[in-house]
Amino acid sequence: MVPLYEIARDRGALDRRWASGFALSSVMAISGLYEMFEWGLTLVLSPEQAEAYNGQQGDFWDAQKDMALALSGALIAVWVLLLRSKRDRVAERHFPPDG
Repeated sequence: MVPLYEIARDRGALDRRWASGFALSSVMAISGLYEMFEWGLTLVLSPEQAEAYNGQQGDFWDAQKDMALALSGALIAVWVLLLRSKRDRVAERHFPPDG
């Protein structure tokens, strides 16, 4: 999450809100692609091998839960990044860098 945010800020020249949105969207896209990869793998492997690889243990909602956890983690990371950014801006106002 943080590397995606930093890349968007430094190389993409995006402000903090757009960089946060880019990083959040990227995490969700990667999560979705991985779940589709797992699904495709279950079509190729035997049921026993697919179950052993995925480790769902019969949970029908495993993919949705995995993506919800990825979203939750990404939202927490965005919140921390935005708080850190706000703290840095306040500190610069009170203690401007020597220049």
